Amino acid sequence: MQPRFIDGRFDAASADSHRLSWLRMAVAPPVAAFIALSGQHIGAAIWLIMTLAVEVVFRAVTAPARRGALSGAERRRAFAVNWLAVGVWTCPGIAFWLARSPVYHEIALGFFGGHLLYLQAHHGRSPASMLPAAPAVLLPCLLPMLFPHYPTFENLAVVGMMAIVSGHAVASALASMTSAARLDAATRALELAKQEAEITAEAMAEARAEAVAANEAKSTFLSTMSHEIRTPLNGILGMAQVMAHQDLPPAQCFNLQVIQQSGETLLAILNDLLDLSKIEAGKLELEEIEFDLDTLVRGAYATFTAGANQKGLSFSLDIDAARGTYRGDPTRLRQILYNLVSNALKFTEAGSVRVEAVYDGSALSIAVADSGIGMSEAARAGLFQSFTQADTSITRRFGGTGLGLSICKRLAELMGGDIQVESREGEGSTFRLRVPLLRIGDAAGKAPAPDIIDTAAPGFGALRVLAAEDNAVNQLVLKTLLAQIGVEPEVVGDGDAAVAAWATGPWDLILMDMQMPVMDGLSAAREIRRREAAEGLARTPIIALTANVMSHQIRDYLAAGMDNHVAKPIEAARLYETLEQTLTAAEARRRAA
Repeated sequence: MQPRFIDGRFDAASADSHRLSWLRMAVAPPVAAFIALSGQHIGAAIWLIMTLAVEVVFRAVTAPARRGALSGAERRRAFAVNWLAVGVWTCPGIAFWLARSPVYHEIALGFFGGHLLYLQAHHGRSPASMLPAAPAVLLPCLLPMLFPHYPTFENLAVVGMMAIVSGHAVASALASMTSAARLDAATRALELAKQEAEITAEAMAEARAEAVAANEAKSTFLSTMSHEIRTPLNGILGMAQVMAHQDLPPAQCFNLQVIQQSGETLLAILNDLLDLSKIEAGKLELEEIEFDLDTLVRGAYATFTAGANQKGLSFSLDIDAARGTYRGDPTRLRQILYNLVSNALKFTEAGSVRVEAVYDGSALSIAVADSGIGMSEAARAGLFQSFTQADTSITRRFGGTGLGLSICKRLAELMGGDIQVESREGEGSTFRLRVPLLRIGDAAGKAPAPDIIDTAAPGFGALRVLAAEDNAVNQLVLKTLLAQIGVEPEVVGDGDAAVAAWATGPWDLILMDMQMPVMDGLSAAREIRRREAAEGLARTPIIALTANVMSHQIRDYLAAGMDNHVAKPIEAARLYETLEQTLTAAEARRRAA
């Protein structure tokens, strides 16, 4: 008799794990070497033999999964071997934690974190795959409790942090399993619709309707996931910005920088994934506005100058042959340029990075050349594919998701252009962006590139600010950031309360979250604008504070009567700049009236 939870999803997970077995075998000897270096030579040898034996058995047992669905007996055997495989891969973490050297205790925590990430990624597709992972989830929390290596408070911090990591892994695995189940259900529905479509025209219409619904569901899913990930990131990055202005010891400053950089990296990955999804869905819209090329390019130059100086690189800029005003999408052009310059600096350890721009009468060409590590011909062939990097050594040394250049390529193609690369291993690379843009005039003048970007909080004086935000952490972040500019907002927890508080005005400014209970931010903004019009009241500036920042959502905010928006996670400098712009515009409207 086979348990119900060992189903077809377990077959797919087994096939996936089968493909990765060679990688696990390759990783096992280095792990065993680390165990041996800790003084546990016999244990390391025993573990290596057991691991390789289990992986060989695992490959044999899961091999049928690559050909299709497993039989009941094959599933039971694969389920049993799963327990063994997870068990043996848990042992190194135990060995590292029980070693005498403090270095190995930190290695143990890192090992457990990596193991949890692996389990989350490859065992979260099926309940039958998740169940054997239970000991590996519990051990990172239990070991520091049973065998403490730190003082009481620090040990509790270790236990708490590992509990958070374990909980996140379990939650993500459960979310992946739910998504996989929904995807399987949607796939089965589409296959059925396809079969019916081959019989009658009516079935074809039904299949098209289901495809439209699936596309809408994908957009809803992307919007929801963007909001749900950005909301906790707002707390992390917001409070990190606040702490950065406090007088902290050097060690804590370093730790804070690590937290902030990791959060910003996660945010960049999220933005890349959303951009890629919008491009693939054909929903990415390009702007057609006037912009000054000199301002755009020098903004990139100023952004990366400090990083180039830190590495001792020569960083030069030559755009005299292209300076002027153009019509196009400066945001996406800036995104491409930032990515190319960032990559050039990342892959160049010594020498120079040079940015050149030329306009030939019909198209703008921007070249970013570096004297970095370069690429082989084979690496260049797959360079612009999603999730692809030159090779695995670059992945380990430099990191990244492999999405940036793929998105840049697609953005260039959306603008009617292209990106080409010239590179030789050890001799550097040159990326050439060419996009057909209309040049409509000369530049206003050459603006000097700033050496330092001023991020200090400005002073706004006494402002009466109403903030509508339902999340307690985000309320704290917002109040703390505003306190740095001398503003103490009145905070309410939903849109209905915001409308009621607005009625007690006047207010200088309203900061409005979008997703709130009772009444959402859009409805609250519309109601305030309706009452202002009906009662002949002065317009109160409203800024949307939201994790929903897709282009169509921003249009909805403006259409509802909002004056501006700030994306979550909130950047302090961006918040202060938007406050200043919005208040200045409001003052100009009042004077004109």
